[in-house]
Amino acid sequence: MNCLSYDQIDALLCGTTSAQEQITMLEHVSLCDSCAEALALQTDQLPRVEPPKGMIPQVLSETHIKSKQESLARYSLRVIAAMAAALILLFSGAFSFLLDLPKQLPELQQSIQSSITEFFDFTQGGLFNAPKPQ
Repeated sequence: MNCLSYDQIDALLCGTTSAQEQITMLEHVSLCDSCAEALALQTDQLPRVEPPKGMIPQVLSETHIKSKQESLARYSLRVIAAMAAALILLFSGAFSFLLDLPKQLPELQQSIQSSITEFFDFTQGGLFNAPKPQ
């Protein structure tokens, strides 16, 4: 396709071309730098329409609310992901401890038994039989 004329670009911007013509023109514009620049220049020359009174603050406030909601959603997603990671780490550590427990059980039993024996030896040796202070 040849480069677009001013009238063709104007028709494209006004929407007076058929859908097939629009597709053909836009395909050409996507490949041709000079037509893309001409389209951009002509777009800048289109008349500007002022928004209705009060619309700008309303749009900005709604955008601000939506951005807060989106940031809250992103924060919530990060918190949930962190909690899931913490639970995975916790349970993987707990499961590895439980898997090692049968190997450590004799040592644990011996340690508990020696602690109990030591305690009773200490209490029988003088804790309860010690003279009471006067």
